[in-house]
Amino acid sequence: MEARIGYFGNALAGKVMKHLSSTGAAVRTALPVATQELVKIRTSQINGCGFCTDMHTKDALAAGEEQQRLNLVAVWREATIFTDAERAALELTEQGTRIADGAGGVSDKAWANGAKHYDDDQLAALISLIAVINAYNRINVINRQPAGDYTGHVRLSRPLRPARTHTVRRLAVPTLGQAADPPPGIRRAARYAHRPPPSSEGHRFPGRPWLSHGQQKPKARMSEHHTLAPLRRVRTDILEVAYYETGSAENDTVLLLHGFPYDIHSYVAVAPLLADSGFRVVVPYLRGHGPTRFLYDSTPRSGQQAALGADVVAFMDALGVERAYLAGYDWGGRAANVAAALWPERVLGLVSVNSYLIQDIGAAAKPLAPELEAGFWYFYYFLTERGRAGLANDPQGVARVIWERNSPAWPFGERDLERAAKAFANPDYTDVVIHSYRHRLGFAPGAEAYTELEARLAKQPAIIVPAVTLDGLADGNFPATDGSPTAHHFTAPRLHRTVAGAGHNLPQERPAAFAAAVRDVRELRRENTGRERFVGRRQDTP
Repeated sequence: MEARIGYFGNALAGKVMKHLSSTGAAVRTALPVATQELVKIRTSQINGCGFCTDMHTKDALAAGEEQQRLNLVAVWREATIFTDAERAALELTEQGTRIADGAGGVSDKAWANGAKHYDDDQLAALISLIAVINAYNRINVINRQPAGDYTGHVRLSRPLRPARTHTVRRLAVPTLGQAADPPPGIRRAARYAHRPPPSSEGHRFPGRPWLSHGQQKPKARMSEHHTLAPLRRVRTDILEVAYYETGSAENDTVLLLHGFPYDIHSYVAVAPLLADSGFRVVVPYLRGHGPTRFLYDSTPRSGQQAALGADVVAFMDALGVERAYLAGYDWGGRAANVAAALWPERVLGLVSVNSYLIQDIGAAAKPLAPELEAGFWYFYYFLTERGRAGLANDPQGVARVIWERNSPAWPFGERDLERAAKAFANPDYTDVVIHSYRHRLGFAPGAEAYTELEARLAKQPAIIVPAVTLDGLADGNFPATDGSPTAHHFTAPRLHRTVAGAGHNLPQERPAAFAAAVRDVRELRRENTGRERFVGRRQDTP
């Protein structure tokens, strides 16, 4: 069989293809690569485009997709191996491709299902991708482009191998030197030895290692609006985590974990400082924030502390990171504390704003001083359905009030707030936040999967890894201390500092001081002699 004309060698056609290719490139970072290939394959199947079906099936395999999933794309409704988000994308693909006379177009139900899993940018990318692959299909079908001899346009840095045996790491809490099995539902992604870092397209195919396509790792950049970009994506067993990365993958990894109601841009100035200091810097969006998404509708939208800590270790597994430094404040600091306490073998060192942050939920009914309780107004607001509605209706307005109270000396601008507020558009934001505050005050049960972990956290476990703790002297809700009230929770070398002028969002307000704390915890880790001199030492940082 031969093509009707040599389309791909035609000068005019070459101009058309150039523009089509640039259109397709615009959507590549917005959607998971696995989803993109599924959309392309299913569209090509419907249109009877053998050339594109052959091409995208081979491209998906080369990037690490499972053969079983590819075999079942055409019958995805009956298959159990696709995520809810992928199923929603495939439904939109089918309806968006079958728009012949009388077909009815895309139904409101299919659109609403897609909107549950994708934000506006991702929906725009999905619409564009469906349109572009349909255009390619029509070119090839009209020209009778032969199928079967596509060999790929990418160079693999190593030969493809069949699906290989891998070791699944389970989350475990060490007890007397032993690693306990995890509670149900907390098994995590496989870790692969010697795998390259994720590509700039930012997504790992389910259950497969990363494969290098010979592309150079993009350099870290900050846009004119000081945005951490581009984002990458990786999957754990329950989440697709969106994250920013900078620095060399050969260096020690530090995870920078944001709080509520904030986002990854709390670290917009910290990340380059640490990359320049010899760290691989990874800044993920927490569950319920930004582009991070739950993979399944059936997963409880829990915001409890055990879930946040388990997410950190699962994220490390998905990245193939054996051990990392953890640094954070507020929710992110709590997640780092939980991971350090329950999985110390995975944590090189801890930086924590406001010291020990593991919640003592059993003592939640014990009141604080009235002036402190006033600052936690949203804790109690969120216990009511009025509070849920208020957060859902105006998350940016709620954040503004909390920011002003938490950091009275921080002159944040409208652009700072608007940038962070984009993270609140996550479809699960309200549910995760409401559950977090109701659970911590004893007004909501935790998810069953985290029962055992919460029982261990109730014992207020010690932090046994090196730590640097920070208090902002201008924190409106959490008065600074000299570190002594929480000293008994830290049994390894610990350095405590107070930071002048800093409020609750300390890394964004005083990035140099926060970056210095991360560098110092690395030095604590490296110390082999004389470590006792660090324990309990107080430093005031201007």
